[in-house]
Amino acid sequence: MPEDEGVNGDQWNDEAAVLLTKLNWKQVGDANIDVVNEDGKRQGIDRMFQFEDVRRTSNVQGVFVEAKRYATTSFKKDNLELWIKTLDRKLNKTRNSEKFHETYPSFGSASLRTGVIVMWFHDLEAYPTFRKSFYDTLANIKISGHTRGEGSNKIYVLNNDDILRVASLVHSCDSFEPSNQHRIKFYYPSSDRFNNPADRSEVLSLDYIYSKFILAESRTNDGTEHKIVFYFGSLSINAFRRLKNALQSFGYIDKAKPLTIYTYERDTDFRKIKPVVIQEFEGIAFKLIEMEIFNDLPAFLRLD
Repeated sequence: MPEDEGVNGDQWNDEAAVLLTKLNWKQVGDANIDVVNEDGKRQGIDRMFQFEDVRRTSNVQGVFVEAKRYATTSFKKDNLELWIKTLDRKLNKTRNSEKFHETYPSFGSASLRTGVIVMWFHDLEAYPTFRKSFYDTLANIKISGHTRGEGSNKIYVLNNDDILRVASLVHSCDSFEPSNQHRIKFYYPSSDRFNNPADRSEVLSLDYIYSKFILAESRTNDGTEHKIVFYFGSLSINAFRRLKNALQSFGYIDKAKPLTIYTYERDTDFRKIKPVVIQEFEGIAFKLIEMEIFNDLPAFLRLD
């Protein structure tokens, strides 16, 4: 069957927007809009967003978002290739459009070189079997790290796994000290790649979504600063030792600042080594908390 249309397609468009908004991205304009490109032609965009990437000099990033809702049995490799090329073309043709910038002046200060395809396969019982086929498709069309750059653009593809992982992250942020007056801020370490000092932001950037671990900070109402790690890697001793080494290199282990590590993966044998992992972080106030794993869109994203 073809892509769901009408109510189901519009609903997923809205739900995808809720997820991106919870990353503190700012929507620009309405949904399902036509924008005028540099050739004077109209082209449809599901949503437009902006977010501040504190690591980049031109830190306001403009994003065109396409929301796709499909059955696994309807998806074809050609679909994704076409969507990528079309979204890339829309970015190229809109970036220098005077009419577009007159209509949406906030994009004047934004770098408009990013597209996101938010892909939800709604027949969830079939998705586990389909997963390998989908990732093979990504590899075969040479999408490296979920992105494909056509010229200077980057196109990201978020599928069910990515969407549900980000939903778990959002849920964990919301559940951390729910009575706390201070919001969690994501910590962006300094790096040679961006040549910027370390910084903090309530915005989760696209690149950070794919990281094995995401650093964050918050303060409780008594003024205590908390270090937080959202960890998506394996639950082996060696993996936690590598994580600890990385945290130490960022100066993230501090005796005066409690550390909470949220783990995403599940391993029935982890209980056997959990005490050893805790010992690795001896000397600080330390907690391990399992993130919620969603098998479907959580209630806070659903609009039905």
